[in-house]
Amino acid sequence: MVSKEGLPTHSHERSLEALLRKTINDTLKLIFNSKSAGIILRKAEERGFLKSAKSEDIEVFSVVLRELLGSSSLMIEEAILRSLHSKLGLKFIEKAGYRFSDYVNELKQCGR
Repeated sequence: MVSKEGLPTHSHERSLEALLRKTINDTLKLIFNSKSAGIILRKAEERGFLKSAKSEDIEVFSVVLRELLGSSSLMIEEAILRSLHSKLGLKFIEKAGYRFSDYVNELKQCGR
């Protein structure tokens, strides 16, 4: 079920997580090759990425990406967020002081 705003409802929080994982995977494969994307995801999974819905687990992806790619990680996160918002039929609006996990958590909260 989807809210009037087109955001996932509480019952679809897991679907959002699945869509997030697919979007991350697809975006990484577009930017890098499949092997490199797999390495990045494995590193994140080893540290707990997407094992639960907690915001600190989502933050793990950002940390791993930053460790592997430095400041370039911010552009990759933005590409992922733009793609995720697009898949949800939403416009991505950059917000001062927001981190990757803040945007994802906002999508979860708006759907409740």
